[in-house]
Amino acid sequence: MEVNLQKTNLTIGTSKHTLVAIRPVENKNEELKQFHHVHVLDRSGSMYADINNLINNVQATVKETNENDLISIVWFSSPGQ
Repeated sequence: MEVNLQKTNLTIGTSKHTLVAIRPVENKNEELKQFHHVHVLDRSGSMYADINNLINNVQATVKETNENDLISIVWFSSPGQ
């Protein structure tokens, strides 16, 4: 299967990150498979100032997924929360 790599640069707080999306290139002779996208969100106190930016990034990513794909969004936080 041929794939297309897409890179996006993100800034969360003062940290710069690169998000890489691996997308299959549709081949007429091959059945397009369903993909499961898993987003793990850090909701700990250190992310307080950046949580809205994180949510916006996940929403933008979800809008780009194929309608047949599966999406799981899980989160973790500080102990005791």
